[in-house]
Amino acid sequence: MKKLIIFFTIYFSCLSIIGEDSVIHWDINNSFINSIYKEKNVELNYVDNIPAYYSIKKKRYDIDNFTDLYLSFDDNKDYDETNRYKFIYKKFHHSQNIAIYKKSAYFIGEDERVELIGTKKSFFQSGVNLGSFTISFWVYPASFSNNEIVLRIGSQYYNENTDSLEDQSIKAKMIDGRLCWEFNNIFISSNLKKSLLVIKSYSRILPEKWSFVNLTFDSNRGIIREYIDGIEEGILIATEDGTLNSTVLNLQYHPTNRCIIMIAPTFYGAIDEFCIVKKIENINFKKYDTGQGELISNVKDFGEGGIYINKIIPEGVETHNTDLIYFYRYSLKPFDQNDMYSPDIKWHVLSLKNSKSVLIRFFQWKVLFLSGDNGDYSPRFRKLTIKYTKNNPPAKPRGLKVISSEKKVVLKWIMNSEKDLKGYKVYYGTNSGNYFGYDANEGNSPVDVGLLNKFEITGLKSNLIYYFVIGILNADTIAYARNDCVQFGLFILGPSG
Repeated sequence: MKKLIIFFTIYFSCLSIIGEDSVIHWDINNSFINSIYKEKNVELNYVDNIPAYYSIKKKRYDIDNFTDLYLSFDDNKDYDETNRYKFIYKKFHHSQNIAIYKKSAYFIGEDERVELIGTKKSFFQSGVNLGSFTISFWVYPASFSNNEIVLRIGSQYYNENTDSLEDQSIKAKMIDGRLCWEFNNIFISSNLKKSLLVIKSYSRILPEKWSFVNLTFDSNRGIIREYIDGIEEGILIATEDGTLNSTVLNLQYHPTNRCIIMIAPTFYGAIDEFCIVKKIENINFKKYDTGQGELISNVKDFGEGGIYINKIIPEGVETHNTDLIYFYRYSLKPFDQNDMYSPDIKWHVLSLKNSKSVLIRFFQWKVLFLSGDNGDYSPRFRKLTIKYTKNNPPAKPRGLKVISSEKKVVLKWIMNSEKDLKGYKVYYGTNSGNYFGYDANEGNSPVDVGLLNKFEITGLKSNLIYYFVIGILNADTIAYARNDCVQFGLFILGPSG
């Protein structure tokens, strides 16, 4: 007669049943950045120093050898970004809410303005003939402006010949909502006669709206062009008789003119990304980088048992033909978040039709940003929420008993009460933690026993230790067989003397 020495250790199984509803937020204001795997052409925007939303990355002017002056207004510095111009007066409000990039200069008081003086390296020098240049900036009028000076380059100087103060400057003025450029006594003919040249935009610059201003001067041909939002609004010929075939006027400041650059001396509103370039450059400046933006999350592990997603709720703002497209992908098994195009883990477009709930464990989302109205607007993404039901661990099988006889073992237990229980699997093997034996007459491990709570395993070999594990099948046919499940070890002996 065979003898079996039986010893066992009982653990609990980590399998899944449906639990209570839960919510997870990917929120801009709640350590959002730690949940992001990849950003492409997007940036986080702040309002009152608080993270507010993601948008397509805003454009900035790239400083090069032709850049004479550049003011981003993002920092409090003594010089502009090229270090060619020094602030001699600076009073304005930094605005995050109304800005093209991070911050703008917002002027709301009578004594608020910016004044800069050049160095020996700067373009606007007194007493020399100046070459071609481009002036560009973003402007945001607070009201329908009339006779407000947005920009002035130059100042008054003493004219010995007339024994009087004489104004010599370039001015950009808002007149009846139109941008007017005045070149006052700065263009000089061959007989030293000075001229007042004026160029005025056809279109009005609307209040409480950003407009991009671009002025170019071609010193070889004497052509002055004014652009607003990339559209040519005016043209002027700075020659002795006003034609292209005539002699080009010299652009020159008097040797005693300090060439002070004054921004917003009598203007109410915001200025941003102010730039002077030492060449002709028709900058068709868009607020946002061309192309689309993309934001991708890390892969989220919801833990053993997984979850059922009930609803995915994005939160964003889409205006002026902008668009946000949401994608997600999932799996019960880990997947590489670097692999964006895996045929096994496909991206799904989020829509109202995505209502089928499946059991998942690993989850990843991404948002596609599409600009609107020729790149002047970006959508704003703020938050993504998932409402889900957790697949909680069921109770371990209770009342487990072992009945043994020659080369076989009978396992008995009390049936689980969970509603999503589909059945049990019996695992066996000759090493703890390795339950994939093949000796039993009932088949290789694991053996699917369905909804039975009693099962007999026969045909086991003598003189071996066998370990047994009961795994649970839930409604989605997921079987778990782990060291933390119910486990028995049995040593099967040969015939006794």
